[in-house]
Amino acid sequence: MAGLPLWAWAVLPLVSMLIALGVVWLISALPGRGHSRTAQAQGPSSGGVHFLFEHDDLADHDLRIEITSCSPNNWPGIHDWLKYRFPDLPKSTRDLPDGETVLSAAEGTDDARLRIVRQGIVTRLTLTDPATGDAAERQERMRLTVRQRKWGRCLNNASCGIVVSSDTGRILWTNAAFAAHGIHDATALFPDAGDLPTAGETKTGRHRLDDGTNSRWFETRTIRAEDNIIHYISNVTEIVTAETVRREFVQTLTKTFANLTTGLAVFDRDKQLALFNPALLDLTSLGPEFLSAQPNLMSFFDKLRDNHVLPEPRSYADWRSQILQMIEAASDGLYRETWSLPSGLTYRVTGRPHPDGAIAFLFEDITDEISLTRRFRSQVDLRQAVLDNLSDAVAVLSPTNTLLLCNDACSRLLGIDPDSCFAELGLRDLTRICNERIPDPAFWSRVESRLDARRLTEPIQAGLTSSDDEALTCRITPLPGGASMLTIGKVNPGWTPATHTLSGAG
Repeated sequence: MAGLPLWAWAVLPLVSMLIALGVVWLISALPGRGHSRTAQAQGPSSGGVHFLFEHDDLADHDLRIEITSCSPNNWPGIHDWLKYRFPDLPKSTRDLPDGETVLSAAEGTDDARLRIVRQGIVTRLTLTDPATGDAAERQERMRLTVRQRKWGRCLNNASCGIVVSSDTGRILWTNAAFAAHGIHDATALFPDAGDLPTAGETKTGRHRLDDGTNSRWFETRTIRAEDNIIHYISNVTEIVTAETVRREFVQTLTKTFANLTTGLAVFDRDKQLALFNPALLDLTSLGPEFLSAQPNLMSFFDKLRDNHVLPEPRSYADWRSQILQMIEAASDGLYRETWSLPSGLTYRVTGRPHPDGAIAFLFEDITDEISLTRRFRSQVDLRQAVLDNLSDAVAVLSPTNTLLLCNDACSRLLGIDPDSCFAELGLRDLTRICNERIPDPAFWSRVESRLDARRLTEPIQAGLTSSDDEALTCRITPLPGGASMLTIGKVNPGWTPATHTLSGAG
């Protein structure tokens, strides 16, 4: 150092200063260095706004306004903030090419620019706008304007009417759907001044408007939006008309059901009792308080069991299983059972599916019907027993000349059993069998022709001999209603075939 010439000592400070300035410039040029929150290298006077990213994470910026509608704390947030104005802006820094990219605003009259410089993982984004001294403030103002215009179009094209009013009822704004309703005095649909909704509260109502020729119904929903009141108005005339028709129809059905002797219980899709008639109370002994409380299906049948209006089950578990099977069968339209109750009554219970998942159960008291059927069956069995104890063979033919019944003696004599045959035994088959067992073609041909022609007006009788040489008396007798009865009996011991006579006209 001591050997340096004098002029070198004079140049040394200048060289040191130049080296220092070069180091400062180099540091400022390095990615991610030399930038503060105020971006001193390109200060506010330039009007631009700068963002520095590492990958998609925001590392630094000089944004001086608050943005509440989005979160510009990363690249996706900045993308949402700028995309309406710069639709070509990529959604991630990874989609950017290395080096510098300049994007122009989509609107031709907008001179704003985005300058993007990517160097490895570091990306610098600069928004400039020659039309203003603060590019960020104008960007936010324009974005909010576009957003307001977009939401304005949405509200104006909404299908329901929308009215914005003041607390005093003064109308501030309406949409196109409200205008289409042609309501002259919208305040008639508003809540009273003392009944306006508070923040977070919704007021609803239905209002009828008469214009002299017809009536219209409108449904309103009213909410508070800061200092204004917003009313959502829908024309529900068709809905009210349908509800009125449905209500009148239900009232008509209720009056009809009230006069039925059959008990009716209708359960809705949730299996809750929705409708019942007075006959159900009489048949089940269930109280009106219980039924009016709309019990569910299982509670309903539990109560029937308690009132002994169900066949007594062997076990409660089996009974629950049977009830579930019955409900499932009724849902498919397959349930129809006869209940013999401990009280001696007999009910016919039918389950039928209804639209929308509902189920209807019908309860009919068929005790008299069952008693009559049993009495009739008893009488039929008694008459059959009387016929079976006769020594003569008896067979009865219907008006269509088919065998209705015969007694045991006839079955043994002719070898027939109508109860065990699938097909009906007709007149020709019967006369053929009779002719085989008791040969006399002339007699049986005459019987067949008379019955075929419906000309049997008086009995036809003949003494015949069976294939076993047994003397028999055969008689065909007309019965009321077009039926006829064939009787074959043994002849008294003094009778001989040579002296028999054939009686009956024709």
